[in-house]
Amino acid sequence: MIQKADLFDEFSEKPCQTFTFLFGIAPNFLINGKNYMVPMVIEESSVIAAASSSAKFWAERGGFKAEVISTHKIGQVHFIWKGIFKNWNPYSLIL
Repeated sequence: MIQKADLFDEFSEKPCQTFTFLFGIAPNFLINGKNYMVPMVIEESSVIAAASSSAKFWAERGGFKAEVISTHKIGQVHFIWKGIFKNWNPYSLIL
């Protein structure tokens, strides 16, 4: 029987709530004048500490500025070829 975590790993690079790493919060993010705490799931806890430290450094200097420049969405699709490799033609998949 296929486990859900295995199924999600095949479906997406970054599946939600199938993580086995640390779940931490990086505080100190000042974005467009508003404070945020950024949730992170990562194997190395020092990355969360470094992100928080960097965010604090920039918050003391005005923080980050962000703006929406487009609502065009870009997605990812993963294909797995289960056929005979010599018959695979990646150019036949282009629409």
